[in-house]
Amino acid sequence: MFKRFLITTWRNFKKSRAFSLLNITGLAIGIACAGIILLWVEYYTTFNHSVKDLSRVYRMENAQVYGKDTYTFPVMPLGIRDELLNNFPEVETAVRYIDAGINVSLENKNFAEQAAYADPEFLNMFSYNVIRGDANRALSAPDGVALSAKVAKAYFGSVDVIGKMLQIDKQPYQINAVFKDPPENMTFANAKIILPYSVYYNQNKQYDAWNNNMTEAWVLLKPGASAKKVNAALAGLAKSHGQLSYTYFMYPMERIAMHGNFSGTKEATGGTVKMVRMFALIAFIILLIACINFMNLSTARSEKRAREIGLRKVMGSSRRGLILRLLSEAVLMSFAAVVIALLLIAACLPLFNGLIGLHLQMNLRSLKHIGFVCGLGIFSGLLAGIYPAFYLSSFNPIAALKGNGLKAGGASFIRKILVVLQFSVSAIIIVAIFVIYHQIQHMRTRDLGYNKNNVVYLTASDKLSESFPALKQALMATGKVASVSLGSHTPLEMNNNGGGLKWKGKQENEDVLITKVRTDNNYLNTFNIPLVAGRGFKSNPDLDSNDIIINETLASLMGKEGRVGGLIYYGQHGALTIVGITKDFIYNNISATHPAPLMFFNQPKATGLIFIRLQDEADLSGSLAALKSVFLKFDAAKAFDYHFMDKAFEATFQQQRFTGSLAIIFGGLAIVISCLGLFGLSAYMAEQRTREIGIRKVLGASVSSVIKLLTRDFIIMVFISCVIAFPIAYYLMDHWLMDFDYRINIHWYVFAVTALSVVIIAFVTVSSQAFKAGRLNPVKAIRSE
Repeated sequence: MFKRFLITTWRNFKKSRAFSLLNITGLAIGIACAGIILLWVEYYTTFNHSVKDLSRVYRMENAQVYGKDTYTFPVMPLGIRDELLNNFPEVETAVRYIDAGINVSLENKNFAEQAAYADPEFLNMFSYNVIRGDANRALSAPDGVALSAKVAKAYFGSVDVIGKMLQIDKQPYQINAVFKDPPENMTFANAKIILPYSVYYNQNKQYDAWNNNMTEAWVLLKPGASAKKVNAALAGLAKSHGQLSYTYFMYPMERIAMHGNFSGTKEATGGTVKMVRMFALIAFIILLIACINFMNLSTARSEKRAREIGLRKVMGSSRRGLILRLLSEAVLMSFAAVVIALLLIAACLPLFNGLIGLHLQMNLRSLKHIGFVCGLGIFSGLLAGIYPAFYLSSFNPIAALKGNGLKAGGASFIRKILVVLQFSVSAIIIVAIFVIYHQIQHMRTRDLGYNKNNVVYLTASDKLSESFPALKQALMATGKVASVSLGSHTPLEMNNNGGGLKWKGKQENEDVLITKVRTDNNYLNTFNIPLVAGRGFKSNPDLDSNDIIINETLASLMGKEGRVGGLIYYGQHGALTIVGITKDFIYNNISATHPAPLMFFNQPKATGLIFIRLQDEADLSGSLAALKSVFLKFDAAKAFDYHFMDKAFEATFQQQRFTGSLAIIFGGLAIVISCLGLFGLSAYMAEQRTREIGIRKVLGASVSSVIKLLTRDFIIMVFISCVIAFPIAYYLMDHWLMDFDYRINIHWYVFAVTALSVVIIAFVTVSSQAFKAGRLNPVKAIRSE
């Protein structure tokens, strides 16, 4: 029975080989696109699933009120661990964690690595697979360290490294544990070396106060403990330590990757889940477009099978049996498309991974992925075949045997609706591509208020900081450098902020969150940040010990006191005098319309980053070689780990670029799939009207009139698609743009260009078949009928 089914299916395939190939190819592309997108969706929906007790793990959050605004940060005071362990019986364990860039020295070689400091329970709490050593004791000693297997192999060529020594930031550490590299979709995946938190604490214990927030904290609740009850108890903890504008609360780790947006202590809408849902929808839409092709071509070719269906009915086949048979054929073709789709995924996934910076894999040894592939094949087959199955099985057997089967049902009308639906989606995608591209360009090319080009920055070691005047002189002497300065932050990550500042006329009950940056006297000059009033810092910081420079936003906020000579009162610092006001420049949030309040301190000893502006005409490779030789002279034990400001700026567009790239790639493929279907449908329509075209040509019709005849209906359908698509596209993209403060307006010409693009695409696709039909010899055309 099954063998006979395969034989007849193969015969039907060969009878309409071109259309069958179009069907399978379109479906394969659709399944491949959907498969790749769903692998990406899986990456985020399974984030942190490697943590065994994920449902009991929470991150501590800190909601801070400044005036009418509330900001939520995942930072806590250093003393939060002891507080949680001693006064909250529901807490099984708590760990502190902080990312850190470190310098590793091994056999006269230096490496810059991404590391972290964590409390001893960290490895067990987050289910790290320790393959060498003891997870319980790895971080207990202040000189112990845990490495990932990848780092251990890179340094020593083996994971059998327990007891070996490493120099980290010029201090000796003993390797106590080697862990299997955690999955890429895990919160701490970037930290390849874990150091004892006691080291970080000892370096910063002078800041161990409840008004200093400088660490992440994570909580593992006891089984059955109520997170709601713990959060209720946490609500007053900050206030009990004198922090009246703070509220601490826990947030589940299992929701961080997908959500993690806050409105005070409540979860707000948005986050990665919005993008995941959008691309899951795109995957479904692409699959739907491919299935629409299948439906259209199957119903269009139905006359070829009308007699077969009629004969089967006369021989006793029930409609239910025919539906089952036709659906089985569709599913069989779908699985043929799945095989091709798997080959396409294997070929395209490395390119896709390079685009998004991840390492997605289709693992056919995994039961989950096998089930996913089979499910996709069955779903696609049923979705694509359900209408053709019901349509074909509805033929009247007598009419079908006479060749009148196509009169059953409104198949032609349904096909037109499906074509309109396909090109409506295509039009929406084209509008989206235009808007996303222009929004990214709008932000990339805006005037930031500072010059990011030709600026190199790197971390300053203690030795480099101590010898900075001589280092600066040596760098300038190379002739490759225009300016050198020290700063605590780059303009892209000015993340040290706080409140408690006062000035004359300020409302006592309204605090303001102000960003604080520590620099030397040359920082503003290095970034070409102009002053609108006053002066810059002096070369001797002691002469500016109570002086600050503020930005225009803070000056405006201060009213009459926001002037050169105005005073700001800041806790133990006392009265600070404003000596300069910078022109506003965009920092941190590059989509902001205006920057937040900002103040600079002349404190080069409290910075940590060295900024170097290269000469505009400098040869880049030669300049970097010159810089490296100078740095090695001053600190040979530190890796020359440099970064470019302009590249760091471009990296901030990663999510927008990713969204735009996916829209272009999968949008383009959706249009290709639509064109495949339109090509097949137009070829069939031309074949159906062969006699009519021949008669028209005998009566004097030109090739152009035949092309017009065959393309007119399709062009009308495309125009209808645009009318339907444009309001939907405007609503969707306007909603997307609401995530940006600094955004474009959607202009009318976007829709005009889109309409023209869709019409041209449809015309080129259809006219090729129309031109072929128009060139056919009319005598041959009439005889063929």
